[in-house]
Amino acid sequence: MKKVKPSNTNDFGVNNHIVICNWSDKTDLLIKQLHDPSIEERFPIIIVTEHPEEIPDFDEDDSYRGIMIVKGNSTHEETLLRAGVDTAKTVIVLADRSLGESADTKTIMTAIAIDHIVPDVHVVAEVLLSSNVPYFSYTFVNEIICLELLTERLLAQSCLTPGVSFIFKDLLTQSSDTNEIYVESIPDKYIGKTYQELRSVICNTEDIDMILIGLSTFTERVSSTGEPILNYSGKVVMEKALVINPKIPDNKKDEKFSREYILQKEDKIFVISYSRPNLNEIL
Repeated sequence: MKKVKPSNTNDFGVNNHIVICNWSDKTDLLIKQLHDPSIEERFPIIIVTEHPEEIPDFDEDDSYRGIMIVKGNSTHEETLLRAGVDTAKTVIVLADRSLGESADTKTIMTAIAIDHIVPDVHVVAEVLLSSNVPYFSYTFVNEIICLELLTERLLAQSCLTPGVSFIFKDLLTQSSDTNEIYVESIPDKYIGKTYQELRSVICNTEDIDMILIGLSTFTERVSSTGEPILNYSGKVVMEKALVINPKIPDNKKDEKFSREYILQKEDKIFVISYSRPNLNEIL
Protein backbone atom coordinates (compact mmCIF):
# COMPACT_ATOMS: atom_id res chain seq x y z
CA MET A 1 0.00 0.00 0.00
CA LYS A 2 1.39 3.39 -1.00
CA LYS A 3 2.15 5.61 1.95
CA VAL A 4 0.29 8.93 1.82
CA LYS A 5 1.61 11.79 3.93
CA PRO A 6 -1.08 13.35 6.15
CA SER A 7 -1.96 16.79 4.93
CA ASN A 8 -3.94 18.08 7.95
CA THR A 9 -6.51 19.29 5.43
CA ASN A 10 -9.72 17.77 4.20
CA ASP A 11 -12.55 18.56 1.86
CA PHE A 12 -14.37 20.65 4.47
CA GLY A 13 -11.61 22.23 6.56
CA VAL A 14 -12.92 20.80 9.85
CA ASN A 15 -11.11 19.09 12.71
CA ASN A 16 -12.00 17.34 15.98
CA HIS A 17 -14.86 15.73 14.09
CA ILE A 18 -16.29 12.23 13.74
CA VAL A 19 -15.67 10.16 10.62
CA ILE A 20 -18.14 7.35 9.84
CA CYS A 21 -16.95 4.90 7.19
CA ASN A 22 -19.67 3.16 5.15
CA TRP A 23 -23.37 3.92 5.09
CA SER A 24 -25.88 1.38 6.36
CA ASP A 25 -29.42 1.35 7.70
CA LYS A 26 -28.10 1.78 11.25
CA THR A 27 -26.14 4.94 10.39
CA ASP A 28 -29.32 7.02 10.64
CA LEU A 29 -29.89 5.96 14.27
CA LEU A 30 -26.19 6.42 15.00
CA ILE A 31 -26.27 10.02 13.80
CA LYS A 32 -29.43 10.75 15.80
CA GLN A 33 -27.69 9.47 18.94
CA LEU A 34 -24.53 11.48 18.25
CA HIS A 35 -26.57 14.65 17.59
CA ASP A 36 -29.32 14.14 20.18
CA PRO A 37 -30.62 17.47 21.64
CA SER A 38 -29.40 16.37 25.09
CA ILE A 39 -25.77 16.55 23.88
CA GLU A 40 -24.30 19.96 24.67
CA GLU A 41 -21.46 19.80 22.13
CA ARG A 42 -22.25 18.36 18.73
CA PHE A 43 -19.26 17.29 16.69
CA PRO A 44 -19.30 17.60 12.89
CA ILE A 45 -19.72 14.24 11.14
CA ILE A 46 -18.16 13.22 7.83
CA ILE A 47 -19.56 10.10 6.16
CA VAL A 48 -17.34 8.14 3.79
CA THR A 49 -19.30 6.05 1.30
CA GLU A 50 -19.02 4.75 -2.23
CA HIS A 51 -22.77 5.20 -2.68
CA PRO A 52 -23.85 8.66 -1.48
CA GLU A 53 -27.08 8.26 -3.43
CA GLU A 54 -28.20 5.78 -0.74
CA ILE A 55 -28.18 8.50 1.91
CA PRO A 56 -31.69 9.99 2.24
CA ASP A 57 -32.29 13.73 2.02
CA PHE A 58 -32.53 14.93 5.62
CA ASP A 59 -32.63 18.69 5.03
CA GLU A 60 -35.51 19.11 7.50
CA ASP A 61 -33.97 16.88 10.18
CA ASP A 62 -32.03 18.91 12.77
CA SER A 63 -29.91 15.86 13.62
CA TYR A 64 -28.30 16.06 10.20
CA ARG A 65 -26.98 19.59 10.57
CA GLY A 66 -23.21 19.47 10.23
CA ILE A 67 -23.23 16.23 8.23
CA MET A 68 -20.80 16.09 5.29
CA ILE A 69 -20.20 13.37 2.72
CA VAL A 70 -17.03 12.16 1.03
CA LYS A 71 -17.56 9.84 -1.92
CA GLY A 72 -14.97 7.09 -2.10
CA ASN A 73 -13.70 3.76 -0.81
CA SER A 74 -12.78 3.81 2.88
CA THR A 75 -9.84 1.44 2.26
CA HIS A 76 -8.08 4.13 0.19
CA GLU A 77 -5.82 6.50 2.11
CA GLU A 78 -6.58 9.36 -0.28
CA THR A 79 -10.29 9.05 0.55
CA LEU A 80 -9.61 8.93 4.28
CA LEU A 81 -7.47 12.05 4.07
CA ARG A 82 -10.27 13.85 2.24
CA ALA A 83 -12.45 12.96 5.24
CA GLY A 84 -9.79 14.30 7.61
CA VAL A 85 -9.00 11.18 9.65
CA ASP A 86 -5.67 12.83 10.53
CA THR A 87 -7.51 15.58 12.45
CA ALA A 88 -10.57 13.59 13.57
CA LYS A 89 -11.72 13.02 17.13
CA THR A 90 -12.99 9.50 16.40
CA VAL A 91 -13.32 7.22 13.40
CA ILE A 92 -16.20 4.72 13.32
CA VAL A 93 -15.85 1.93 10.76
CA LEU A 94 -19.21 0.29 10.10
CA ALA A 95 -19.47 -3.08 8.40
CA ASP A 96 -20.27 -2.76 4.70
CA ARG A 97 -23.11 -5.26 4.74
CA SER A 98 -23.45 -5.15 0.95
CA LEU A 99 -20.30 -7.29 0.86
CA GLY A 100 -21.84 -10.11 2.89
CA GLU A 101 -19.23 -12.31 4.59
CA SER A 102 -16.45 -10.17 3.08
CA ALA A 103 -17.56 -7.12 5.07
CA ASP A 104 -15.04 -7.73 7.86
CA THR A 105 -12.21 -7.93 5.32
CA LYS A 106 -13.01 -4.40 4.18
CA THR A 107 -13.17 -3.23 7.80
CA ILE A 108 -9.69 -4.66 8.45
CA MET A 109 -8.32 -3.03 5.29
CA THR A 110 -9.85 0.29 6.34
CA ALA A 111 -8.27 -0.02 9.79
CA ILE A 112 -4.84 -0.70 8.24
CA ALA A 113 -5.23 2.34 5.95
CA ILE A 114 -6.07 4.50 8.98
CA ASP A 115 -3.04 3.09 10.82
CA HIS A 116 -0.76 4.23 7.99
CA ILE A 117 -2.10 7.78 8.25
CA VAL A 118 -2.63 8.33 11.98
CA PRO A 119 -2.20 5.32 14.31
CA ASP A 120 -3.20 7.25 17.45
CA VAL A 121 -6.71 8.34 16.41
CA HIS A 122 -9.49 6.61 18.33
CA VAL A 123 -11.00 3.95 16.05
CA VAL A 124 -14.18 1.98 16.73
CA ALA A 125 -14.84 -0.92 14.36
CA GLU A 126 -17.99 -2.96 13.82
CA VAL A 127 -17.24 -6.64 13.23
CA LEU A 128 -19.90 -9.07 12.03
CA LEU A 129 -18.25 -12.43 12.73
CA SER A 130 -16.60 -13.20 16.06
CA SER A 131 -14.15 -15.49 14.26
CA ASN A 132 -12.64 -12.40 12.61
CA VAL A 133 -12.02 -10.48 15.83
CA PRO A 134 -8.46 -11.90 16.36
CA TYR A 135 -7.32 -10.41 13.04
CA PHE A 136 -7.80 -6.92 14.46
CA SER A 137 -4.90 -7.53 16.83
CA TYR A 138 -2.70 -6.63 13.86
CA THR A 139 -4.24 -3.14 13.74
CA PHE A 140 -4.40 -0.20 16.15
CA VAL A 141 -8.20 -0.33 16.47
CA ASN A 142 -9.17 0.80 19.97
CA GLU A 143 -12.65 -0.71 20.30
CA ILE A 144 -14.27 -3.64 18.51
CA ILE A 145 -18.04 -3.95 18.53
CA CYS A 146 -19.08 -7.46 17.57
CA LEU A 147 -22.85 -7.85 17.86
CA GLU A 148 -22.52 -11.62 17.64
CA LEU A 149 -20.49 -11.66 20.87
CA LEU A 150 -22.50 -8.93 22.59
CA THR A 151 -25.80 -10.69 21.89
CA GLU A 152 -24.56 -13.98 23.30
CA ARG A 153 -23.17 -12.35 26.45
CA LEU A 154 -26.22 -10.17 27.03
CA LEU A 155 -28.51 -13.18 26.70
CA ALA A 156 -26.41 -15.08 29.23
CA GLN A 157 -26.32 -12.16 31.68
CA SER A 158 -30.07 -11.61 31.30
CA CYS A 159 -30.56 -15.24 32.26
CA LEU A 160 -28.24 -15.02 35.27
CA THR A 161 -29.45 -11.55 36.32
CA PRO A 162 -33.03 -10.99 35.12
CA GLY A 163 -33.65 -7.40 34.08
CA VAL A 164 -30.02 -6.51 33.36
CA SER A 165 -30.87 -5.83 29.70
CA PHE A 166 -32.97 -2.83 30.81
CA ILE A 167 -29.89 -1.35 32.50
CA PHE A 168 -27.87 -1.61 29.31
CA LYS A 169 -30.75 -0.18 27.30
CA ASP A 170 -30.92 2.85 29.60
CA LEU A 171 -27.16 3.45 29.48
CA LEU A 172 -26.99 3.07 25.71
CA THR A 173 -29.88 5.44 24.96
CA GLN A 174 -28.90 9.08 24.57
CA SER A 175 -31.66 11.35 25.94
CA SER A 176 -32.30 13.79 28.78
CA ASP A 177 -34.40 11.17 30.62
CA THR A 178 -31.83 8.36 30.70
CA ASN A 179 -28.43 7.88 32.25
CA GLU A 180 -25.37 7.95 30.06
CA ILE A 181 -21.71 7.13 30.63
CA TYR A 182 -19.48 10.19 30.39
CA VAL A 183 -15.70 10.33 30.12
CA GLU A 184 -14.39 13.29 32.10
CA SER A 185 -11.04 14.87 32.89
CA ILE A 186 -9.72 14.65 36.43
CA PRO A 187 -10.93 17.65 38.51
CA ASP A 188 -7.99 19.99 39.06
CA LYS A 189 -7.94 19.63 42.85
CA TYR A 190 -7.75 15.82 42.63
CA ILE A 191 -4.73 15.53 40.33
CA GLY A 192 -2.06 13.81 42.45
CA LYS A 193 -4.64 12.32 44.82
CA THR A 194 -5.90 8.75 44.85
CA TYR A 195 -8.87 7.30 43.02
CA GLN A 196 -10.31 6.38 46.43
CA GLU A 197 -10.21 10.01 47.61
CA LEU A 198 -12.18 11.13 44.55
CA ARG A 199 -14.56 8.18 44.92
CA SER A 200 -15.30 9.03 48.55
CA VAL A 201 -16.13 12.66 47.74
CA ILE A 202 -18.50 11.72 44.92
CA CYS A 203 -20.22 9.07 47.06
CA ASN A 204 -20.74 11.55 49.91
CA THR A 205 -22.02 14.44 47.80
CA GLU A 206 -25.80 14.24 48.10
CA ASP A 207 -26.86 16.97 45.67
CA ILE A 208 -25.48 15.37 42.47
CA ASP A 209 -26.90 12.45 40.46
CA MET A 210 -23.63 10.82 39.53
CA ILE A 211 -21.83 7.51 40.03
CA LEU A 212 -18.09 7.02 39.56
CA ILE A 213 -17.45 3.67 37.86
CA GLY A 214 -13.83 3.63 36.71
CA LEU A 215 -10.81 5.30 35.17
CA SER A 216 -8.60 5.19 32.12
CA THR A 217 -4.98 6.11 31.54
CA PHE A 218 -2.43 5.68 28.75
CA THR A 219 0.08 2.84 28.81
CA GLU A 220 2.50 1.40 26.29
CA ARG A 221 1.04 -1.29 24.04
CA VAL A 222 3.15 -4.42 24.37
CA SER A 223 3.39 -7.70 22.48
CA SER A 224 2.75 -11.14 23.92
CA THR A 225 6.43 -11.25 24.91
CA GLY A 226 6.20 -7.95 26.77
CA GLU A 227 8.07 -5.88 24.18
CA PRO A 228 6.73 -2.39 23.30
CA ILE A 229 4.91 -2.26 19.95
CA LEU A 230 6.14 0.40 17.54
CA ASN A 231 4.10 2.23 14.90
CA TYR A 232 5.17 2.85 11.32
CA SER A 233 7.23 5.84 12.45
CA GLY A 234 9.17 3.82 15.00
CA LYS A 235 7.40 5.35 18.00
CA VAL A 236 5.94 3.31 20.84
CA VAL A 237 2.20 2.89 20.45
CA MET A 238 0.24 4.13 23.44
CA GLU A 239 -3.14 2.67 24.31
CA LYS A 240 -5.81 3.31 26.88
CA ALA A 241 -5.98 1.07 29.93
CA LEU A 242 -9.53 0.97 31.26
CA VAL A 243 -10.28 -0.14 34.82
CA ILE A 244 -13.86 -0.53 36.01
CA ASN A 245 -14.41 -0.36 39.76
CA PRO A 246 -10.74 -0.56 40.88
CA LYS A 247 -10.24 -3.08 43.67
CA ILE A 248 -9.16 -2.54 47.24
CA PRO A 249 -5.34 -2.83 47.36
CA ASP A 250 -4.03 -6.34 47.96
CA ASN A 251 -0.50 -6.37 49.40
CA LYS A 252 -0.02 -9.90 48.09
CA LYS A 253 -0.56 -8.85 44.50
CA ASP A 254 1.24 -6.38 42.28
CA GLU A 255 -1.79 -4.32 41.27
CA LYS A 256 -1.07 -1.25 39.17
CA PHE A 257 -4.62 0.05 39.20
CA SER A 258 -6.13 -0.31 42.68
CA ARG A 259 -8.20 2.30 44.52
CA GLU A 260 -4.91 3.78 45.70
CA TYR A 261 -3.87 4.63 42.13
CA ILE A 262 -2.57 8.21 41.95
CA LEU A 263 -4.59 10.23 39.46
CA GLN A 264 -2.59 11.97 36.70
CA LYS A 265 -3.50 15.04 34.67
CA GLU A 266 -3.93 13.08 31.42
CA ASP A 267 -6.15 10.42 33.04
CA LYS A 268 -9.90 10.23 32.56
CA ILE A 269 -12.70 8.97 34.78
CA PHE A 270 -15.97 7.32 33.79
CA VAL A 271 -19.17 8.47 35.46
CA ILE A 272 -22.85 7.62 35.07
CA SER A 273 -25.08 10.69 35.03
CA TYR A 274 -28.20 12.16 33.41
CA SER A 275 -26.16 14.95 31.83
CA ARG A 276 -22.50 15.86 31.43
CA PRO A 277 -21.24 17.10 34.80
CA ASN A 278 -18.90 20.02 35.40
CA LEU A 279 -16.70 18.32 37.95
CA ASN A 280 -14.52 21.34 38.72
CA GLU A 281 -17.65 23.23 39.82
CA ILE A 282 -19.49 20.57 41.80
CA LEU A 283 -16.56 18.92 43.60
